[in-house]
Amino acid sequence: YLDADADGARLDIQGQTILLKRGQYSPWVTLTFDLLLVIGSVQGIARFLLKGVAPHFQLYVTPINIDPSNQAAPVTYPASFGAEIARDIGAFWTKGLPADVKAFDHKVINDEEYVGQAELILQERMALFDHQWSRFDGGLFYFYVSSTDQDAHMMWRNMDQTHPKHNESDPRFAGWIPHLYEEMDKLVGKVLPAVDDKTLVLVCSDHGFAQFARQFHLNTWLRDNGYLTLKDSAVKKEETSIFDVDWSQTVAYGVGFNGLYLNLQGREGQGIVPPEKAAEITSRIARDLEAVTDPETGQRPVAKVYRREEMYSGPATPMMPELLVGYTPGYRNASASVLGATGKPTIDLNPWAWSGDHSMARDLVPGTLLASRPVNKADANILDLPVSILDFFGVAKPQQMVGTSIFGG
Repeated sequence: YLDADADGARLDIQGQTILLKRGQYSPWVTLTFDLLLVIGSVQGIARFLLKGVAPHFQLYVTPINIDPSNQAAPVTYPASFGAEIARDIGAFWTKGLPADVKAFDHKVINDEEYVGQAELILQERMALFDHQWSRFDGGLFYFYVSSTDQDAHMMWRNMDQTHPKHNESDPRFAGWIPHLYEEMDKLVGKVLPAVDDKTLVLVCSDHGFAQFARQFHLNTWLRDNGYLTLKDSAVKKEETSIFDVDWSQTVAYGVGFNGLYLNLQGREGQGIVPPEKAAEITSRIARDLEAVTDPETGQRPVAKVYRREEMYSGPATPMMPELLVGYTPGYRNASASVLGATGKPTIDLNPWAWSGDHSMARDLVPGTLLASRPVNKADANILDLPVSILDFFGVAKPQQMVGTSIFGG
């Protein structure tokens, strides 16, 4: 029910009434969905955002989240744990990565509406932390915050005046990412009073961040350089999918943010590359990719191409991509290429609100490690962390782990 004079609306749904002002997110609303008779009904939760009343009514609904108090699929173990938290602090986001970045990318919500959602997520995360930290009395306490990742992806152009789409962003939120780190400082401040000679605190991120301004269409490059061949029916298409690939003529293809695979005999279903030719082909592709120059900027989009054997170990290594493409900060694989598609240009402007990224050469977007005791390993990496934690608790490193303790000297 719309009230143009009040710039608001009343939403009645499944016996619940929600009053909303324009620009306002609702609290979590419990929704029941009837499924097949053998399953019965399930519960979910969603928030509603009133985007407009007049002249057009616009209502946005978040993705349906699993209700932690009545779980349609497991999101906590045991299920009673989620119900206990919801009882104490209310319902909370249970979607793996909570922020609706696709809605922002496709202009369903704008900068202000995304930040409104991000604020709610951050508030919930801090409440979750407080709830669990107040009950912790020993052992291992692990807490993950998604906001510094998702919001750096989506709000980078607001902060970065050199980003080519900075002028399309809302300047009111140029300080949102620094604000997030202030909030993280507050979180760490809650933990530090517990530090003593028997306690270890680690603060770590698995990667850093950089501008993502221009996208490199890896499969387009492979197509134009004779490594990937399209079916005759798809040659004239401006954009193709992985189903348009002629595998009988294709030597290499890209899938994923950084993966480049050979169409290898004995591994791919229609593989044509003999294993004995793999090293020669991958060396040539790596050399040629690292030599590509963006005519618009004069930069090399690909900073370094990593060989599989540099990155992986163990019995699953033969299934991994032969090459991992490490992009220069400012560049990333195009979204279409991530799914195996080709496009018209090899390099073009990133069109998305998703304006920061880390799918780049690993040494150029390093993560962060802070520890409450001296770190004795100069080249520590994320593979060392589980070993270091086990070592702290006096647990021997399992044979399959390849890291070493960062405290062991």
